[in-house]
Amino acid sequence: MSEMKRLRSESAVEESAVSAYVQTCAKFKSNVMFTDISKVSCVAAHVLLVGALGQLRDKSVESLRFYCPAVAEALRRVKDGATVKTLAVVAGREGYTEVTVTALPATASRTSCPYRADSLSEAVVAACGTVDEGETLDVYVRAPAGAEAAIANAVARALSHSNRVACVTRFHLCEFLFFLVSLLSRDEVFAG
Repeated sequence: MSEMKRLRSESAVEESAVSAYVQTCAKFKSNVMFTDISKVSCVAAHVLLVGALGQLRDKSVESLRFYCPAVAEALRRVKDGATVKTLAVVAGREGYTEVTVTALPATASRTSCPYRADSLSEAVVAACGTVDEGETLDVYVRAPAGAEAAIANAVARALSHSNRVACVTRFHLCEFLFFLVSLLSRDEVFAG
């Protein structure tokens, strides 16, 4: 057991840094949570809608709280592997909601599928670029059943690589598997 112990340093600064690191690991709070989309009562000022092109154009997308003619137009204009941004008016919310629609690449192979971590991570990191500290980014991911782990991994990866981790991500789930991820703050994330 003694061979597992760390050799102590003579530097007080180094020991302090190591102790601080250990405390952050011991008192870790995830900033990502998942929730059922049917329990979502409000829409954040920033929304990211991600999925394969065919899934994004499915009629069930029209049931989302932020769906409006501007979002319908963004869904019509988006191409595979591309992103379209628009401003939407959401009932019960003052001002505009910034909606980013990202269609994941349609190509799939043994080593490349639409829900791979890098595709989703790039979309989340890009959407975080317009979210200020303390604001929320709701991420709706249109995905097939069974993609939950891949999506959670991609969002966690995006947050760790993003310089905009001061926002919270919320994920929401619904019948045909939507995830809502809200990026709220560095210390707290609510995902559905």
